[in-house]
Amino acid sequence: MEQLLILYSYAAPLGKEEPNKMYTYLSTASLLLAKTYYAMGKYEDAERYFGKSVDTDRTLNDDSTYNAITYTNLLTSLCEFGDFCQKQGKLLKAKIMYEEVMQTIQKNGMFFRNSWSDSFYNGYHDEATAEKTEKAKRFAMISLWEIENERMKMGKFQPEYKVYPRTNITNSDILKECSGEYVRLMAHDIMINSIAKLKWLSEYTSASNLDFDICQNKYCMDAKNLMAMMTLDINDVCQLVVHTADMKQAESVLREITDELNR
Repeated sequence: MEQLLILYSYAAPLGKEEPNKMYTYLSTASLLLAKTYYAMGKYEDAERYFGKSVDTDRTLNDDSTYNAITYTNLLTSLCEFGDFCQKQGKLLKAKIMYEEVMQTIQKNGMFFRNSWSDSFYNGYHDEATAEKTEKAKRFAMISLWEIENERMKMGKFQPEYKVYPRTNITNSDILKECSGEYVRLMAHDIMINSIAKLKWLSEYTSASNLDFDICQNKYCMDAKNLMAMMTLDINDVCQLVVHTADMKQAESVLREITDELNR
């Protein structure tokens, strides 16, 4: 563990100075740390370093110098992070990772035929890249199927309640219905893993008479403000809160939204 941390601390600053040479080492160190922490049962640390590995590989694969190595590294880190999230019961986050695997494969223009010798990657033949792509694609497809089966068993609609201090609520109708010091509002986890989804959500909430909060980690913001929502990490799960004391109305609205965004 100590040697891995030393490798990570050495590679991290060099990634900014010589990304073509050192950034891949940073990704590798992050992934090894994540898997080591996972084996030790330190799941929060594992999740953090799985995320660092994915973020590093995304940066490299989006760069103009990306190649077969950075491409397959991204597929690997996404599959590893997705597998971790799936095992931890974080099904929506796992789904985001696996969907990105499929999108990355499509984006990078990998085409398959019966013979591997006919496969090519961005204009040049690479049998190893084709095999790794097929493996990642198969793993992601099977995992997405498992997630959908699990969500069907559990029920795809799994609302929660977010508690607000009464002083934070300005809606008079809610205040009339709730006399206590704290107010419970219905919420649900959502996926916003594309700009199209963000735009749809902004248009939906803006057309509604209700107020909505969208929360991610420690941050909450107005879900009618598209510019504010653009600051969210679209590769992570968010929680959408509906401001109404009418639980039937809240459930109806959240069902409609989750049916669109989490399908």
